[in-house]
Amino acid sequence: MKRILLLLFMVVAYNSLFASVSQGHWRWRKDDGSEITATWMADQDQPATISDASQNIRLRIELYNDDVNSNDPDNEVLQYTISGGSDWKTITTDAGTNAFVLASTSPNVTDLEPTTQQITGANFPFESGKVIVSTSPLPSLPVSPYSETEYEFCIKPTANIAPSTTYEFRVQETNHNAGYTNPVLTTAATLPVTFTGFSLLEKNNGIQVSWTTGTEINNDHFVVQRSTDANTWKNVSTVTANKTGSYSYFDAAPLSGKSYYRIMQFDRDGKSSATSVKYVELGKGKMILTVTPNPVVDNINLVVKNYEGNVVVTVRGSDGRTAIKQTVNIAANGSAISIPVRGKVTPGLYYVSVTGSGLKATTSVLIK
Repeated sequence: MKRILLLLFMVVAYNSLFASVSQGHWRWRKDDGSEITATWMADQDQPATISDASQNIRLRIELYNDDVNSNDPDNEVLQYTISGGSDWKTITTDAGTNAFVLASTSPNVTDLEPTTQQITGANFPFESGKVIVSTSPLPSLPVSPYSETEYEFCIKPTANIAPSTTYEFRVQETNHNAGYTNPVLTTAATLPVTFTGFSLLEKNNGIQVSWTTGTEINNDHFVVQRSTDANTWKNVSTVTANKTGSYSYFDAAPLSGKSYYRIMQFDRDGKSSATSVKYVELGKGKMILTVTPNPVVDNINLVVKNYEGNVVVTVRGSDGRTAIKQTVNIAANGSAISIPVRGKVTPGLYYVSVTGSGLKATTSVLIK
């Protein structure tokens, strides 16, 4: 009898020592409102699908205590794994190689604010839990005997998230009883690259073009484009994707005047997206125009520097009358233009003007 009583005592002591709360129902929602008003992404205990990896998402999980003693989920953490896997990874504010992080900040909820009951639970009295935005592991907050609570985790995908993948989540060290499942989240077949920054900086007689990304799923490369009018674009550099999320290109031969830049992003499947357009003004009014040779016999040979795009070339006599006027394209900085003059004008002194978008240069030429 003593042995039986001792055995029963040891069983009770063991269960008390290792008792924990149990993970119950769950539900996904957007990070677009308070812990009461945010939009649900799917029904309770049903998977959700995300197609934009740049946005915060929130996971509501019920924790319940069906024990005669109070149990505390303190020091427990949110984890994920690829569905069917056993390599559970802890979600913190540090990304590393993880596919998810705690969001750190949210415009709608604050870390450790109390929760109210939002999902259908295990039919126990409800006690407030916490919203988790940056705290890990969970703080001490005992759940009374035969009671339930809810935690809401605000998380964000990282550049390591994979398309067409199903992830499972759990609160580590909680009990998992029959009739309950782990939260499931699926990613879409393609997840767009999201730009989080784009800037232009004039330095060292050039333009530093910098940009950052939030996520890069299926990304192949970027193309830096430049324009004089924000309509006709020229590729000036190709930058290979690197998953660091930070990129730059130095334009060592920028155009004079106002130049527009944008970044084009290309997926491996050929799809593309673009940043907004930004411009910088460098050396306004300093288009450089030279004529060689001078005097001229058959053709006026012009070299235009610090400009790319369409220009209007006008040749006027010393009396101010227009002798020749035509539109030509400066394909590259420093390109040469040849304007035939034999048989079109009489010998004498002429003035050649080249007019572009916001810029103009004039020089004199002697035609024999």
